[in-house]
Amino acid sequence: MSTPSGWYPDPSSPPTGAPQLRWWDGAWTEHTRPAEMAPPVAAAPVIPEPVYAAPAPVAPTYAAPTAPAQPAPAYVHTYEDGPALVPPAPQAPTLQPPAAGLPTTPPPMPPVAPPAAPSAPLTGSNYNFYNEGKDAAHGKNTFANNALLLPILGVVMIIASNFLAPILSTIGVLATIAGFVFAILGIRRANRTGRGKGKAITGLIIAPLILIVGLGVVLTQAIVSNPEFQEGFSAGMNADLVEQIEGNIKTDMTAQFVAQGIAAMPTAVDCPADTGLASGTELVCTATFDDATTQPVNVTITDDKAGFTWELQAQ
Repeated sequence: MSTPSGWYPDPSSPPTGAPQLRWWDGAWTEHTRPAEMAPPVAAAPVIPEPVYAAPAPVAPTYAAPTAPAQPAPAYVHTYEDGPALVPPAPQAPTLQPPAAGLPTTPPPMPPVAPPAAPSAPLTGSNYNFYNEGKDAAHGKNTFANNALLLPILGVVMIIASNFLAPILSTIGVLATIAGFVFAILGIRRANRTGRGKGKAITGLIIAPLILIVGLGVVLTQAIVSNPEFQEGFSAGMNADLVEQIEGNIKTDMTAQFVAQGIAAMPTAVDCPADTGLASGTELVCTATFDDATTQPVNVTITDDKAGFTWELQAQ
């Protein structure tokens, strides 16, 4: 333990004379001051000064003083030929007792009660695609309800598309596909909650059937609305009607020739097939007879249902 800095009795003070103190700062410094003496009670007796042999000269070594905690004394007394300086013995610090009323040890920590155990077992699930907790609270399966509702809505829209707008059939098909997806989700939820399994299975069965019908309707509407298809269909209808007109003219002409006793009988009647058959249309057909002769036949369409009149031109 090192001796703290301070003023200590100077070991180099002579036996006679005023005692003095020297500053200790880890080593003896050159700063001294007289020791404080109590006032004398009586005159001290005169004692002859003893004679000492001169000690061997010793050069004291002093360390450079640091900033002193106290101002340097005004009076400095040094000895050039004095005994070797010996540092004072280290002193143990004195511990002061605590003030009255203060605790000497910290108070003990209060005991911490362990957390209470849950009254029911804790459960959890990471499946939250739809509000399953809300469905359970209301006792229903929303997926299963949608699985049955959307295909029915799809049927209504597919039927309405024939009377309102063809786009409704496409919307009906999409609604049916959504119903099929909800049917699968509804069965999964029903396996966990026990609700709505019948509706989900019903939706799973009817959705594909409605989907097939709906796709057929959409495809048919797309084909019918195609201008090329309409043109081809109209040409085909005209060809069938023209062929029917040709057969009817030949039958009527044959009956009239037989009634009138005309020997030559018609073998064929040919009408142009690339002409429209709207009401008021006039056609010029050709009648061929069994004697290899031909005669023009004037045909007039009388209504939109391909009603007609014919007249054989005289030669």
